[in-house]
Amino acid sequence: MDPLPFDELYWDSDSDSPFNMNGYLPPAKIDEHIDIIGGIRKHTKGVFGCNGLGPKDLRVKAIPIAATTSCSDPPQPGLLDSSGQLIPLHDRDAEPTEFLEYSVKDDDLKASNPRWDTFVSEKIAGPLTKMNANSISRQTFLSALTVQFGPMNCRLSVPKVDVAHYATAFIFLPTNSTSLKVKATFGQTVKRFKMTGDLSFSAQIFVCYAGIDQIKIQSTDSISYLTYNILAAVPHNPAVRPESTPSLSDISPVVPELRGVFRTWKWLLQNRQDLSAKDVPAHILYLLKSKYDCVNSKRDKALIGHLAPLAKAYGFDLRVVELRHVMRSYHEIYHPYKDDDEIDRKWDKLERKLRIEGGKDVTVEVEVESFRDLNERIVGISEEWRKIIQKKIEDNEYVSQGGPIEDRYHEVDLERIASYCYSDELRLTHTRLLLFLLVFPARK
Repeated sequence: MDPLPFDELYWDSDSDSPFNMNGYLPPAKIDEHIDIIGGIRKHTKGVFGCNGLGPKDLRVKAIPIAATTSCSDPPQPGLLDSSGQLIPLHDRDAEPTEFLEYSVKDDDLKASNPRWDTFVSEKIAGPLTKMNANSISRQTFLSALTVQFGPMNCRLSVPKVDVAHYATAFIFLPTNSTSLKVKATFGQTVKRFKMTGDLSFSAQIFVCYAGIDQIKIQSTDSISYLTYNILAAVPHNPAVRPESTPSLSDISPVVPELRGVFRTWKWLLQNRQDLSAKDVPAHILYLLKSKYDCVNSKRDKALIGHLAPLAKAYGFDLRVVELRHVMRSYHEIYHPYKDDDEIDRKWDKLERKLRIEGGKDVTVEVEVESFRDLNERIVGISEEWRKIIQKKIEDNEYVSQGGPIEDRYHEVDLERIASYCYSDELRLTHTRLLLFLLVFPARK
């Protein structure tokens, strides 16, 4: 359910799987008092920051599954085993085994240098922040030291050791290797890192989400690295992952709150006997920012990029509705006796200053011009749908982040309907060509 990128907005609505289902959760009643329309409005708000393309609530890129940082002149850990014996940290201090690897795994491994634990805690924060996984209290446990004789090219798994275990850190100690590369893989997602800086005098810290498929390490010489398990420091039931604990299911650009709206919306439609289902909307109409002829604003593309996968996953369809919105009112403008020329002289000013709501006999006409799928193909629209859309707009039952229809650009037409001795009657018409997005349950 990852959002569609801006340059690949359109998708084949007839396809069973036009995108992946990462992050899918079954329909559920998430919030007993949820307002579906209000939820759509709230969680699609603020797509762009002050510099244009800079999503806030709706991000369009997945958060990294891994991140790195380089630290020059790191302290020495002075690693001790459970019996208090100093453990060699480099290949020159250890005898190669038949597998060309010296590995120590011990729950009681600890660093004798107090500066080391502080160093680790501070330096892993940067990569965790990049992974959107630094917002909770954490506990970091040293689980292994590995001295790998090089050159090397190996693959490692990154299993979870606890329900609260959400990330694993590998701290590569200074090495004579001239190149150190790490590749992380999770499904179709692949992240490659080439460690920078002088490897002889720096520690390279690589942090990844626990549970990714594997990591691959390549170096031109021997390397030594410490493995740390990072756990959420929150009370938890051993059988249930704490909701606040970061995980791979949270790194998709899918907005969890928006997904929750669709989950609840679908559940309510499937459980009409539930008391809270009596107010569930049958469809939602969303006023877009794009110009009339096509979806062309980046904001709208980001919005649809998020809504389309969620709609498809939970059994909804999307249609782009082009319509003409016409408002009219009548205005009596006074002038000196039989002086029609005065009205003509201030005609341009009247076109700018007169307001629809300032006149009498205000009327609104809504005419659906076309009904399109996300591939811009015109599809049929029934008379019933025309009436539904018209009524929702006339009753102001639509979602908009850019203000009401009345705030949108309009063409002005001012006509003289009648002339009297002391006044003229004018008809003011505001015409707007608008795009709406219609979200509705798909037919089975």
